[in-house]
Amino acid sequence: MRKQKLVVNYIYHVYNRGVEKRRIFLDNKDFTRFANDLIVFNDKKLVINPKQRLEDIQSGRHKRTPLVDIIAFCLMPNHYHFGIETIELPISKIMHQINNKYVKYFRHRYGGFGHLFQERYFAKVIDKEKQGRVPFFI
Repeated sequence: MRKQKLVVNYIYHVYNRGVEKRRIFLDNKDFTRFANDLIVFNDKKLVINPKQRLEDIQSGRHKRTPLVDIIAFCLMPNHYHFGIETIELPISKIMHQINNKYVKYFRHRYGGFGHLFQERYFAKVIDKEKQGRVPFFI
């Protein structure tokens, strides 16, 4: 369990990186897959088939009820950063799904075994009063 208690309607800087600072995104397909997972798994409804869910979202057949408001995200070759505002708790639900599904995809595509990410994700509170709405882009 997380040491820090997360709160609804707060903005968090969420980030993680590859184990031993290794690359977790090797080409554009990997970046696209992770970005799509951010959309697909940010939903109250259980996702059985991520590919079908993405098609349903794109076509308008599925009305999403998001768990978090993704303000911004940055995917780098060996790590990622999100700026999210919590709508529902816990955010561990969406983060577990995103990280877990991406690791399965990565291992299926490239082989290997073991951990892909260095640790569990980190989430730091962004103080709106001191730093503004989206301080990490200033």
